[in-house]
Amino acid sequence: MEVIGFIPAAGKGKRMRPFLLIKELLPIKYTIPQTQNSTVSLLFENSMQTFQYGGISSIVCVINKEKDDLRNYILKYSDENKGVQIAFVYQNIQSGKYGLPYAIQAASHFFKGKTVIMRFPDTVITPPDCLKDVLEFHRQKKADITLGVFSTKNPEKLAPVIIGDDDRVIKIEDKPQKPTVANTWNCVIWEESFLVEVLSYIEESGKDCEKELLLSDIIMRCVSKNMRVFAKVVKQGECYDYSSIDDFVQEWEK
Repeated sequence: MEVIGFIPAAGKGKRMRPFLLIKELLPIKYTIPQTQNSTVSLLFENSMQTFQYGGISSIVCVINKEKDDLRNYILKYSDENKGVQIAFVYQNIQSGKYGLPYAIQAASHFFKGKTVIMRFPDTVITPPDCLKDVLEFHRQKKADITLGVFSTKNPEKLAPVIIGDDDRVIKIEDKPQKPTVANTWNCVIWEESFLVEVLSYIEESGKDCEKELLLSDIIMRCVSKNMRVFAKVVKQGECYDYSSIDDFVQEWEK
């Protein structure tokens, strides 16, 4: 089945205020664990690079109308890296509907009949070729959903995953005050069976839903339905989160 990359980047960047910044275009510095070498790049480049190392050349990016600078950068990146195909979807962030499932819904016509690998645009994961291992694991397990799980120093800010001995997902903790484990999921691979669940969940939530819809809740619903939901722990993998202005300040002060 054809594999397509997905980057949801339509967020408003509330935690970057009062600065009017597109955080995906800010420079960051991080260390690649296997080599201990440091690299400097724009935050968004990590998503693109991991897709390329994973052999993913077709990518869908959901943005909002305030992020034309990000779109222009991505187009320039694809021009400089021949073979990378990019499609953009504009999400209406003024609708009041909030949450990652709505971004998936906005781009759902690209995903039907495909295996989808999703990356977050405001995080860095290592090693650079980690998606290749997660995709191979996903295929071996014949999974409906596979979470790529990485060690992290800030699990309380993210989504730690409790994993069974059979690699099945038992529980996802969403920003827990006392995390059970020091990891987080930070990429996900899904088949069309999961896309159907996402769209059904949104429909059941109703047109007037005002609460944030969490992808983790839908994943756990799939677990409760005995769908094939697995987690692949990336060896020597790490996740760095840059969700707020404080995260960038701490990085720049190192």
